[in-house]
Amino acid sequence: HLNDNQFGRAGGKALADALYGHPSLSTLDLQWNRIRDQGAIAIAESLKNNRILSILQLNDNQIGDEGTKAIADALKMNQSITKTSLYYNSISDGLQEFIKSKPGINDRMEF
Repeated sequence: HLNDNQFGRAGGKALADALYGHPSLSTLDLQWNRIRDQGAIAIAESLKNNRILSILQLNDNQIGDEGTKAIADALKMNQSITKTSLYYNSISDGLQEFIKSKPGINDRMEF
């Protein structure tokens, strides 16, 4: 658990670098870290190459639509992730509804 450490954007990028190809990390709890969109985008890029992680918790990180879209796109490529929590972020209702209508990612993202 790395929750409530206030990593910010730079920390989100550093964590993304560490996540890239990590051989055994199956759950990553990054709640309450102010990762924002840029950190979420960096994490999404590393998710495209990680086939071990199954649970990602990004609740309350000030992530908006841009970061959420990046995570959703990464989930299209990464089938190992079964749950991504994005509660208490700044995601528009319209984007939430759009993602909920998309088979293959709608059942793996929670808002």
